[in-house]
Amino acid sequence: ITRPIALSGAGTLLVFAAVAFVVAYIALATVASWWWLNRHRLATLGWTTFAAIAVVASAVSLLTVSVTRGLSRGLATFSFVDLEAGSRAARATCYFGYSSPLRTRMDLSLAGAGSFLRPLSPGPTPTSWYATPQRYAATPANALLESTPLRATLKQFEGFWQGELNGAVRGELTIDRRSGELTAGSWLQNDLDVPLAGGYLLYVDPRLAGTPLRAAGQTVTWNGWKEVPPALNVIALPIPALKPGEKVSGLGQEEYARLPAARQRWQTLREPKFNKWPDLLTLYDLQQDWVGGRSRAPVANWDQTVREALLASTRNFYLHVQENNDKFEQSSGRSITTDGLMDVDVCHWLMQGPVKGAGGRPDVVAGQGLLLLYSDVPGPAQLQREGKPVKPNRGACLYRVRMPLQLVGSPPAGPPETGKEL
Repeated sequence: ITRPIALSGAGTLLVFAAVAFVVAYIALATVASWWWLNRHRLATLGWTTFAAIAVVASAVSLLTVSVTRGLSRGLATFSFVDLEAGSRAARATCYFGYSSPLRTRMDLSLAGAGSFLRPLSPGPTPTSWYATPQRYAATPANALLESTPLRATLKQFEGFWQGELNGAVRGELTIDRRSGELTAGSWLQNDLDVPLAGGYLLYVDPRLAGTPLRAAGQTVTWNGWKEVPPALNVIALPIPALKPGEKVSGLGQEEYARLPAARQRWQTLREPKFNKWPDLLTLYDLQQDWVGGRSRAPVANWDQTVREALLASTRNFYLHVQENNDKFEQSSGRSITTDGLMDVDVCHWLMQGPVKGAGGRPDVVAGQGLLLLYSDVPGPAQLQREGKPVKPNRGACLYRVRMPLQLVGSPPAGPPETGKEL
């Protein structure tokens, strides 16, 4: 997750440039110069020529260093931004990587009331053994780092921000409890001022009997598959890319239209396997894809940072198990760690249950879903240098939107094998 703030691109480029410079210098100072001197019968001037080349190379190297030091300057960010549907109020967990070509000290702060800023917590494995002996004052509660030493080295910070966005994410989502699918009239709109590259809608499977409040502890699926991870009881719906102001409806309808034919093909198999019955995509499927395991999730061109941010957002529902012959085994699963990472899980947002109306009577069943929407535009939190905002060179953001859901209808009367299938 902190990979985007490592500013590793410029550093890698400079390493290659340094290697190329050394190779060119050796070739010029030895082979090329000796060949030229021999051709012009000036071999007696060899040492003088070598010294002249060394002086010129030193001057060029110093000039190159002064030029390339500017490449290391910049600010990179990655943020988890949390908000409620229809609201501009937001909170964000932020990560910053800042580098300056100058040896200097400066005050760094994070704008916004109630924010905090502190040095990046160490992860499970150290990335560098270098540490400057200089000290600086950190006041996290005031989101202030005073006299921070910068000497052409990377400084990484983490913080918390709260404020208002320039827009909101809006929508009306209704789910049929019998099929677990969104109704055709459901819609979603991006009223933010940044484009969204897509993402997922997560919600507790409404087909579960008894309307459990949460998916936590639910180890049996609606169709009777037992001893499953709770993530298998969370439905996942891919969300397409949305431009600022764009509205989309008919979410999931193409996938829903393919399910009946797929289920008919399953029924015609000589020995249909219960766990292979075509069904809606789940959070378990996505998590297996995010960790590089076997998965039936559709291919998504997310880079590793996005996958890890999505996984961190659903960490509490991840178990290092993998399906193997209708069972889930830990031996074939992939373990993950969040050591050194602030708690960014939001699975507790997923819930459903009856809403009591007048007279205490449950008039409607409502739910709460989770939208995970990625944007390659830096988040709203602004790191300030000497009280002035620093414009990020690069950045990305994962918007996590708490989305109200309306559930209609009744859950299925039984699993597909009973003849009462959907």
